[in-house]
Amino acid sequence: MRRFYLFKRKGRPNYYVQFTNPKTGESLPMKSTGTPDKSEAAIVVADWIKNGIPEGATRSRREAVDSLALSTLLFTIRETDLRPEDTRRILKALESKGLVESYRIAGEEKGPRLLDFLEEFWDYERSRYVRYRLSKGRRIGRRHCYEQSKRLHHWRDYFPREKYLIDLSEEDLSEFDLFLGEKELAPKTKNAVISVGNTALKWAVKKKIITSNPMDFIESYGGEVKKRGVLSPAEVQSIFSLSWYDSRSRVGNLIAATCGLRSGEVLALQVKDVESERLQIMHSYSRNDGLKTPKNGETRSVPLVPSVHKEIQKLIEENPHGNGPDRFVFYSEEPDKPMSPNLLRRGLERALIDIKLTKEEKKDKEKVEKVKADWKTRNITFHSWRHYYASNMADRVDLRTVQLATGHKSKAMAAHYADHENEEQYGRVAEAAADAFGNVITFRKEA
Repeated sequence: MRRFYLFKRKGRPNYYVQFTNPKTGESLPMKSTGTPDKSEAAIVVADWIKNGIPEGATRSRREAVDSLALSTLLFTIRETDLRPEDTRRILKALESKGLVESYRIAGEEKGPRLLDFLEEFWDYERSRYVRYRLSKGRRIGRRHCYEQSKRLHHWRDYFPREKYLIDLSEEDLSEFDLFLGEKELAPKTKNAVISVGNTALKWAVKKKIITSNPMDFIESYGGEVKKRGVLSPAEVQSIFSLSWYDSRSRVGNLIAATCGLRSGEVLALQVKDVESERLQIMHSYSRNDGLKTPKNGETRSVPLVPSVHKEIQKLIEENPHGNGPDRFVFYSEEPDKPMSPNLLRRGLERALIDIKLTKEEKKDKEKVEKVKADWKTRNITFHSWRHYYASNMADRVDLRTVQLATGHKSKAMAAHYADHENEEQYGRVAEAAADAFGNVITFRKEA
């Protein structure tokens, strides 16, 4: 069978070509060669078949060869006994042209189920992702993985257990995004839930478990973040004038208020970190990770108000496990672990109720709940101490100096807290701290 036929059409000067697929016998639409000379027309057609259509060729010429090539390709696919590796090569070629984003070859394993994959990904002990980061010397903590895994319940609420990762589509995630958007959650929380999946799917693409990330189109949730509440100076003095039920809880809150420490940094303090005029912030502590470097990976020195140093020394002397350099200031029943962070939080919550209600009033559950609701509305938490510290320091020293004291990585973050190192800078911090917090515990009653 001839591959093509040349002929002239009535009233047209140029030769036309009609291609025929030698395997299927299919005749394609006739196309002009653009020349009235038959020999030249034959050369043009032969060149098209051999080398493809040149840049300046017309659309009709290109269509002729493209149609022939496509017809041949489809016939070959239909008639050839393709092996899985042959199929994969074809799909890879389509993927390289941007025509295929996700595929699975029949007969091959479908890979992990979506929820199984996410749960293993955020399991610190089992995760290949965690092992990879640690092998590269990058930071990732057990606590972080634990917090991320807790957010997976939103994924379980929507996706069935039998859903395979490879079958996850943009449409699936668009519907999940709408489902999440209708939940009464803060924008920050919703974004964290999205991040749980997005981080894992990016890793799946990198490891060629899937060919593309179907979450790429998901946008983050907007909305104003609720500001952390800040206590007034009068409220702070009232709180530390009380007799607390646990001296560790009281001193821990006192350090946070006058030094701006995070709860993990308070718990991590060891005897060797306490000097007469300053605290060396060398570690943070969590139950999942134990001792680790502070957030942002940087250590720092923070000035101590003399009266606060005395309170810390009393606590060190009370430690039933002794006062060796490696002992935790905020001891627990176990000598190698500090107390629970819940003691810091609960101690503050009790103090907030105590400064508002009398002993008799605290017997009225409705009044207690109302006081709790008022503090919640103001968004007062243990972390509020960092805002209290930064806002007081910002009135007395420049932003860069505040940043050194609080351990914030950027001026923008330091400014976020302050809105409500060298020895010279440290001296300015010490002077400002003495001025701001020197009388915080002046009126404290002895427990």
